Amino acid sequence: MSRTQINATEQLKAGSASVKTAEVNVGTAFVYDATFQVTDSDVKATSHVIAQVLGTSPSDGRSPQEIYLEQVSVLATPGDGVIRFDLQPKRGKFQGRFVIGYQIA
Repeated sequence: MSRTQINATEQLKAGSASVKTAEVNVGTAFVYDATFQVTDSDVKATSHVIAQVLGTSPSDGRSPQEIYLEQVSVLATPGDGVIRFDLQPKRGKFQGRFVIGYQIA
């Protein structure tokens, strides 16, 4: 079950690699995991997607240190025109906004 659907917000160039970002909002209530769908026309069901939570402050102003302490893992599952991101903290529950960086190959 997806919490929300969002669009890719930014694309960063690093040499020949292109990294896109999407900000997701887990919400204000603490939860054990969260799932989001990001719309991206560059992805296909056969694509390989590498994703991780970035140490970039999201729009709610949380510090990179706070985000790092939550140690959130990201599993990216590609589909045609969408990527499903499953987020889960290493321990316990989490909440708030996160910036996910991802690369499509």
